[in-house]
Amino acid sequence: MSSSLAVKAVSKDAEEIYVKRLGSGGMGRVDLVIRRSGTFERLCAVKRARAGLAEDDDVREMFLFEGQLAGKIRHPHIVSVHEVGEDDDGLFMVMDFVDGVSLSRLAKRQQDAGEPIPIQLALRIVTQIAEGLTAAHALDIIHRDVSPQNILLGFDGLARLTDFGIAKAIGASSRTRTGFMKGKLGYLAPEQLQFIEPTPRTDIFALGIVLFELLANDRLYAGGEKGAKKMLHEPAPDVRTHRPEVPAELAELLLRMLAKTQDERPESTKEVARRLDRFLAELVASEGRLDLASYLEERFGNDKDALAAEVDAARTNPEREDTAETVAARPSSPSTSRSRVVRRSSSTPIVIGVLIALAGVAVGLGLAFGGAGSDSAAVEEPAPAPDPAPPPEEEQPETVAAETPTDDVPRAADTTDPEPAEAAESSAEADEDQENAAQSGQRPRMRPVRRGMRRRHDRGTMTAEMTVSNDSDRSAMWW
Repeated sequence: MSSSLAVKAVSKDAEEIYVKRLGSGGMGRVDLVIRRSGTFERLCAVKRARAGLAEDDDVREMFLFEGQLAGKIRHPHIVSVHEVGEDDDGLFMVMDFVDGVSLSRLAKRQQDAGEPIPIQLALRIVTQIAEGLTAAHALDIIHRDVSPQNILLGFDGLARLTDFGIAKAIGASSRTRTGFMKGKLGYLAPEQLQFIEPTPRTDIFALGIVLFELLANDRLYAGGEKGAKKMLHEPAPDVRTHRPEVPAELAELLLRMLAKTQDERPESTKEVARRLDRFLAELVASEGRLDLASYLEERFGNDKDALAAEVDAARTNPEREDTAETVAARPSSPSTSRSRVVRRSSSTPIVIGVLIALAGVAVGLGLAFGGAGSDSAAVEEPAPAPDPAPPPEEEQPETVAAETPTDDVPRAADTTDPEPAEAAESSAEADEDQENAAQSGQRPRMRPVRRGMRRRHDRGTMTAEMTVSNDSDRSAMWW
């Protein structure tokens, strides 16, 4: 294994040591790395777009827009973005690494065990996320994709919101095609399904779904299109039918959060956080404080220890052979310097032209072409290893690509948790088109879709599409 695959210079005095793959999807991956400068080092999650996609202007714009939005927010309950740009390996985003698990993984475990999360811990998690959203809303940023997959629970006892890939800056020009909706279908607000302009109260609705599911230990709007119709036309159920011990005032607040119209919901996430904190204080006073860190340690402590061992192995022996197969999927480049300034290679059009011209020959000869984003042709590079199948025990989220702005989301930050298809991909056919396009440097082909919703299944996900869509525009389904 070439050492350049595992250790990479990021500046004159700093280096980046690859540890492991945290997750991957149709449009990219998230890697865990050690960033070291002298005696100082820290763990980071690096989000990367798939090779060749940097040549797609829409992909570039949405990727960089996500970094710019998330980078504005500094809050204990928001995953921080430290750097976004492009280097010889393509578009990248450096984020905080959250050592812990996603809320979706915890919820799935408790549902399978028939053991609901304690009310006190559910309130603490949702209160912290409401506080993080308050910080985002203060900067006129609407997340639009609040879901268990995008909530990371650290072993430090803190909940953090991540994945701002489809976030919207209030007042920004629309960047999503008309009639193209993005997000996880089971967590969209009615106004998103109706293509009405979102507001901060859109995030309150999604947060209400998260809270309901934690208290009920069950999904609220599962079932794809059937769930979407319930969301639009049926009143939200009283959570006490699932869990009678929920305080009446808390159940009332939850019904307000799940109101069909925005005006009926609480005025702000700040109000939600304040009221939830009051309920939490009453529970702590009556039953004693439950510690989220201890709760996670009891259930996922082995995962924590295993990861610590992997980090130690990478730190002491970065060129270890046990990572050769995983790291090999990461493209090497003749230069190890990373630029913090987004740039394009001047030779890209030439390389793309050559790859397109040789595409037919490559199929016949069985050659594999790499991405067209570097200064040297990648004809001799082996094809990237296929993304690993999602863990069988993890429920894959229902995802919808169909909304509003052409504007624009981590275990990172994007995802501390190795859940590769958390943000979902489209159908197997669309994935194949997208993969081929990424390898050849071409944009994925336009695929006409009949008006109205239809189901497309791939790895347990569902996509609802309207009018004509392009797979490369599904930023909600990148990771």
